[in-house]
Amino acid sequence: LVGIFAPSATLSKPDLCTESLVISTDYENVDIINFAPINNIREVEKQTGKAILPSIFDGFVNQMIPKLEELSDQIRNGDSEAASKTAHAIKSMSANIGAERTRHVAASIEEAGRNSALSSCAKLYPLLQDSYEKFQEDFERAIAFN
Repeated sequence: LVGIFAPSATLSKPDLCTESLVISTDYENVDIINFAPINNIREVEKQTGKAILPSIFDGFVNQMIPKLEELSDQIRNGDSEAASKTAHAIKSMSANIGAERTRHVAASIEEAGRNSALSSCAKLYPLLQDSYEKFQEDFERAIAFN
């Protein structure tokens, strides 16, 4: 199952879980882009006659850079609660623009943070960066800003 966490059999106290959640890394099967939110934005553009998708995309990129840095710092500093909240924000931002794989990985980090599984957060962080970079590249290639 994509993005699902299950407690490791080696843990004796789930409430003190600070290590080893089993992480599904099957993110390759999750689309990089979900075009439904983009199509909704395009509909608004048609209704208003204003091209808003470029500014929404730019806003997403401008917000993701500091959010990724913030999340990295929180993981490095051992703040699982803050990491969970930041991952939740990234998940929401990603859903709004159609960054589907990024949303899935962020949801996994959010769950890991809620379970104080910082090692899982740390393992997932590079996947989050990679999925964001792929989204950015694919979005710019797929969406012509005319």
